[in-house]
Amino acid sequence: MPPRLSDRRPVAHATEPSHFAACAALSAASAYVAAFGIQTLLVFAGNSRFFGLLKEGSGWRTNVEMSVLYASFVTPANWAFAIWGVIYTWELAAVCVLALSELNVLSNPVGGRPETVLRCWVLMNASQATWSILFARGQLLPSAVALGGIAGSLVALGFEATAASSWFGYLAVCCPVWLHA
Repeated sequence: MPPRLSDRRPVAHATEPSHFAACAALSAASAYVAAFGIQTLLVFAGNSRFFGLLKEGSGWRTNVEMSVLYASFVTPANWAFAIWGVIYTWELAAVCVLALSELNVLSNPVGGRPETVLRCWVLMNASQATWSILFARGQLLPSAVALGGIAGSLVALGFEATAASSWFGYLAVCCPVWLHA
């Protein structure tokens, strides 16, 4: 398995590798948690008109309102959106596994290069947060670009993390990523 980000040691300061490793581990773990937390907050805020602070006619719409406004033959039935509860719960478990493995509480359950896994995770969450705000504002073309960013980063993350993952890493991280993709 490739080393975690926290396994990197500075060459010039050989006397303080444990301090560097601890800072790198904490930074990487924090990035996983912050990216998911901010994205989740913005998605829920955008889909609820900032938790009800913005009223109808404010220019912000919920996903249900957007589905009614732009109905098509490929718009899923309302019950199909219940899958998001499963996806978010599973991704919460994934962020815990990714953060705990950076802190060396878990021994590298996910394969791939740690830098690439982290980059893809952050990009996926940033794209999803961006999409939710753009979509709620009715900016369909930019939201479609953000949707492409979500798909691209999820596929890249899926392939990167799946390579050499343990069965636990695959179930905890790769499965929710592939389900979301």
